[in-house]
Amino acid sequence: MKHERFDTTDRNAAIFMAPAVAKRYGNPAPFAAEAMILLRYKETFAGKRVLDLGVGAGRTTQYLAPFATDYLGIDVSPAMLALARARYPNARFADMDLREIGKLQQESFDFIFGPWNILSAFNHDERVRIIKHVHNLLVPGGMFAFSVHNRDWKHAGGHPLSKPLRPRNVVDALHPMSWVNYLSRKKHRREETDYAILNDEAHRWQGVFYYISPHAQLRQLQSCGFEFLEALAEDGRTLRKDEPTDTNGTIHYVGRKP
Repeated sequence: MKHERFDTTDRNAAIFMAPAVAKRYGNPAPFAAEAMILLRYKETFAGKRVLDLGVGAGRTTQYLAPFATDYLGIDVSPAMLALARARYPNARFADMDLREIGKLQQESFDFIFGPWNILSAFNHDERVRIIKHVHNLLVPGGMFAFSVHNRDWKHAGGHPLSKPLRPRNVVDALHPMSWVNYLSRKKHRREETDYAILNDEAHRWQGVFYYISPHAQLRQLQSCGFEFLEALAEDGRTLRKDEPTDTNGTIHYVGRKP
């Protein structure tokens, strides 16, 4: 267990500690699925208490904090939080590992947001514990919206040249360090019944992330006490039951505490 944690969670966290990386995560534009969630479920966070998981440099703060009566953004990266605090001096932030959110007061939030695949940075046991903590932190009827890496994506687990080469990723795909990182981290891959741990293209293949299929994610949410509301494709559409998701690298989910 200790070895797995080092190879996944701690290794992934180290990627985001550098100031140069932090600046890349301050882009204020929401993804299509995020925008749809923020519009569709605005009543669940407007005038309510909000917890923003893995807030980073404050990318989602401007869409939540102005509407919430109480907003808390947490992240483990000091470099990220420094940018967030500078950009949004009136918002509340805390340097906190997501694995420690169980220390927060139970039933103290109405809406919890976990964007940009933040839960995918953890190993399986840690991830399930975090989701259970989220359930405990929500009031009855509270909402949890988050995104994850999709195991059914046709490029999941591929090598640096497996995706179509576009101008924005061709340099990384051909860069020698992408291949060095890909090959060195490939040994940490795992394929389990309900999930997979795969080395990922993030930051020239430095990451080793958690991938899960929609059916497995639904079962996992329900096992943690959540009522499943919907899953959204990358373009913001609500996915139909059993709809193929092989073109979606990321899927967003919305659950509710009964």
